[in-house]
Amino acid sequence: TFITMNVPDPRIFGAASEAYTAEAPDGMFHLVYHGTMAERLGVDLLIRAVAQLRESNPQIRLHLWGNGDDLGSFQRLTHELRIDAAVEFNPKGYPLDELPVRLRTMQLGVVGNRTTVAGDLMLPVKLLEYVALGIPAAVPRLRTIQHYFSDDMVFYYEADNVESLAGCLKRLHCQPQLRRERAE
Repeated sequence: TFITMNVPDPRIFGAASEAYTAEAPDGMFHLVYHGTMAERLGVDLLIRAVAQLRESNPQIRLHLWGNGDDLGSFQRLTHELRIDAAVEFNPKGYPLDELPVRLRTMQLGVVGNRTTVAGDLMLPVKLLEYVALGIPAAVPRLRTIQHYFSDDMVFYYEADNVESLAGCLKRLHCQPQLRRERAE
């Protein structure tokens, strides 16, 4: 028996072969979260942060790829906050072999994990996939993530804090060069 870290399959998520695209051809700022749609993973925090920014930053688009027990409540929350045009749900996600191509069209990967006993111990595989593909990531300041990633590798925001996340996203939207540097 042996223990191994859960990491992206290098045959699928190999080293970034394409240069990071800091600015999307459509002029939008595309954020992505892919995986389980669960409150414990902070997806609602991502939606609320986009809602805070939507009026001052109408170019922001949040792409939520995946399914889970809380998908319906996230769709309702998006509607209640009147940001349906800013959030795109794809409950089926994408086939694993197609995922890297889709992720590379995004300007920022976002992780929303909450501060919980489990959340503080998690190293999200989606974060490792963003890194493997050369996509900058905004992540909560949690113990395990901080153990592996310094402040010059990812963009930190305070966990469970919508204002902190919104501030991080706003800053990154306005600084494509900073995102490009971090991606490298």
